[in-house]
Amino acid sequence: MLRVGSDTQTVAFWDERLGRYVAYCRLWNPSRTIGRAESADFFNFPPADEVLAADAQDPPDADLYNSAAMKYPFAENAYLIFTSVYYHPSDNLEVHLAVSRDGIHWRRPERRAFIPNGPPGSFDDGMVYCGTGVLRRGAELWMLYWGSRARHNQHVPALVHSGGVYSRAVLRLDGYVALDASLQPATFVTHPLTFTGTRLEVNAAVRPGGSVRFVLQDEAGQPLPGFGLDECEPVSGDSVRHVVRWKGGADVSARAGKPTKLRAVAVDASLYAFQFARG
Repeated sequence: MLRVGSDTQTVAFWDERLGRYVAYCRLWNPSRTIGRAESADFFNFPPADEVLAADAQDPPDADLYNSAAMKYPFAENAYLIFTSVYYHPSDNLEVHLAVSRDGIHWRRPERRAFIPNGPPGSFDDGMVYCGTGVLRRGAELWMLYWGSRARHNQHVPALVHSGGVYSRAVLRLDGYVALDASLQPATFVTHPLTFTGTRLEVNAAVRPGGSVRFVLQDEAGQPLPGFGLDECEPVSGDSVRHVVRWKGGADVSARAGKPTKLRAVAVDASLYAFQFARG
């Protein structure tokens, strides 16, 4: 039993990475925050520990209302929270994204709404709450959310009269965040990665005239022969499965199992994800 006082959803699921049940719940400190607890048998949970709260980057008087937490099923060791941030002065809620590799240490990559309130007069201009879980349909992800014109502190008859609506949010596969580059190049370099696979695949939307190129580096950051920036064929177009090729081809299996850094340089493009896959 998890003993918490809450008027919002507690989310619990089996975490196969840990071999334990995990629950995310409401805590107060002193405003609403998100707590987490683990259990071996689902019946006995210890007191939850706080894992995510509003901070100095949020407006004053902001709470994290709920979690809608899940372990992302289409990547290794990826956890997502879709919390409704409650703004006391305006009395509205909008959904923000938090990410984690272990389900304990969380960060919010952006401080803008993942599912914002709709424009004035729309069905979701007052409150938005995300459902738990995701459906995959081809190269799309579908998520359900509930929106209402009512504000948080309006009395119950107003909530009923407002006619809350269940709706669907659609995004590209693995498209939760992106490196967005303008005509000014944007770049990143990973930590050393140890991968399996024979080729590099990237999820990117490249606008006309733009490009994304990649460099494979050794642990010291030196480009590997044959995998430099000038040798990379620019990625163009919009696909969740671009195959990266250099002048010598796409085969990167010679680096499999060896610590390798990946550097990306994007121009007028949105780069969402990458993976090393088997051809």
